[in-house]
Amino acid sequence: MKRFTKLMALGLAAVLTFGMTAQAATSPDTTNTNDVGKTYIDKVTWSDSHIVDSKGNEVKADALTPEEVTAVNGAKDNENVNQAIKEALGENFVVKGTVTAFDLSVPKGEIVTVTLSVPELKAGVEYVILHYPNGTSEAPQVIELAARKGNLISFTIVSGSPFALVEVGAEVVDETPAPTPVPTPVPTDKPDWTYTEVDGVWFKATQGGADDFSVEQVEVSQGFIFSSETDAAVKEAMGDKFRVTDNILAAFNFYAKNANGTPVEVWSPKFELDHKYVLVYYVNGLNEEPQVIELDVNNNYESYFNAMSGGPYYYCYIVEVVAEDRPAGVPGNSDNVNDASVPTAGAPGTSPKTGETLPMAGVMALILMAGAALCAVKVRYNKQ
Repeated sequence: MKRFTKLMALGLAAVLTFGMTAQAATSPDTTNTNDVGKTYIDKVTWSDSHIVDSKGNEVKADALTPEEVTAVNGAKDNENVNQAIKEALGENFVVKGTVTAFDLSVPKGEIVTVTLSVPELKAGVEYVILHYPNGTSEAPQVIELAARKGNLISFTIVSGSPFALVEVGAEVVDETPAPTPVPTPVPTDKPDWTYTEVDGVWFKATQGGADDFSVEQVEVSQGFIFSSETDAAVKEAMGDKFRVTDNILAAFNFYAKNANGTPVEVWSPKFELDHKYVLVYYVNGLNEEPQVIELDVNNNYESYFNAMSGGPYYYCYIVEVVAEDRPAGVPGNSDNVNDASVPTAGAPGTSPKTGETLPMAGVMALILMAGAALCAVKVRYNKQ
């Protein structure tokens, strides 16, 4: 009985050994390899894969080093790789992505046939092998697959080094038409024009029409530009609903001797075509009321104003203005029939001559005094 048991154990061991030998497939050698490289190795179903030389001897696959993994991951954006793809497949082809990669050591003079089962392969997609005989820092050779059946691919090699299975496809060309470039505005070039720039605003005046034409930049004075006098001048020139903003394009002193109404061109890329701008200036001194000229900006970012004789224009401002609708009852709006600044004829408590509000205590005192006088007259009348 003991002898039979021993014979049975030996028989089972022999069967298991034979079965394992018969079903053996290429398995990767992942000893002492990095986990990053092993993830590529694991993308292959090795139980259904075979790597053998011409004599049928097994050739083991090794995982890549971290540096090699970085290189094959970057194949999609590598110009040398894509140039090799174009030379092998055509100008329209590029790498779309890396599927798997591994390293093989091929004996010198041997021909090795590689058959791999790769579950990630997609139907209708083209794949090639990149072979790096001189290392992943150099351009690879492109090996087209000898056969493909489902998830099985096959190719033949005669030398080792890293290999990468990559997806290739037509290069996507952006056919969206490029936007029409907007021409950069430039000042109109006119002969015989004096040309001066201040704070990004350009001025031109005809030579001979305005002697000693000059523009000098000055500091912005908030007190002048936002004064009640400026507000009134803007409203007089453009309408009650307009006011200046804090968008001041330039502040300068302007001088044009013997100008005689010469047009002065103003040009600046600061202008916005759908906005309104004015020139606010003082003639012969800051004690005078400011003057306002509306600037009509054209499509070339230009406008004009007439330079008059009589000395310099002080504290000139080119400033943006906006329309501001005033609420009902606010003084200054001539379109408002309920303007509080215009008294109504029958309004109680107002002076009929001046429209000013009378003190209510005084009014009540007058009424009481009148009543008392009337009562006194009635008492005298009754006594008589």
